[in-house]
Amino acid sequence: MKKQLIITIGRESGSGGHEIAKKLSEAFCLPFYDKEKIQQLVVKETGYDLSLVQKMDEKPVSRLFSRRLDEFSTSVPEHVARKTFEIIQAMAEEGKSFVLVGRCGEYILKENANMVSFFVNGKTETKVERLMETEGCDAHEAAARLKQRDAVRKSYHNFYCDTKWGDSRGYDLVVNSSVLGIPKSAEVLIAYVEQFMER
Repeated sequence: MKKQLIITIGRESGSGGHEIAKKLSEAFCLPFYDKEKIQQLVVKETGYDLSLVQKMDEKPVSRLFSRRLDEFSTSVPEHVARKTFEIIQAMAEEGKSFVLVGRCGEYILKENANMVSFFVNGKTETKVERLMETEGCDAHEAAARLKQRDAVRKSYHNFYCDTKWGDSRGYDLVVNSSVLGIPKSAEVLIAYVEQFMER
């Protein structure tokens, strides 16, 4: 068994990827880091107000309103992103095991041999139904929210990573949660991790 285990989960909005990540965290007794928990760590590291970090997080960088000198940038969204990546990399370098949702985890930790990466997608109709149920909106609003959220995630990921968001070549395994449902999809990923740990 590996001394360290890191599981990264990228996901489409409405796919249940966040819920699946929690199930993996529980199955392997690992600390769970999602957007909210990472934002809290960024606040602690930077001294930024939480509301500012929430506003600037996962925002594409505007070249018009930022200046760069070598690796330094005046862009607050970029500073928040870089600090996010530094925190995640530091946790990995310290030998910590954890489950991470989003934050370009599969890319920034790609050199870590103890990291396994998944991407969870789904059929549009299933994702719309899920959002209607969890957020109490109609089909039209649910579809609009899915489109907007995924556009933000894609833009953020593709700005900072050489690999493309959702492209199967950037992950160890991609699963369509609409086929088996969330619990069974989680079981598939748990079995994959178990085999990964036994290599």
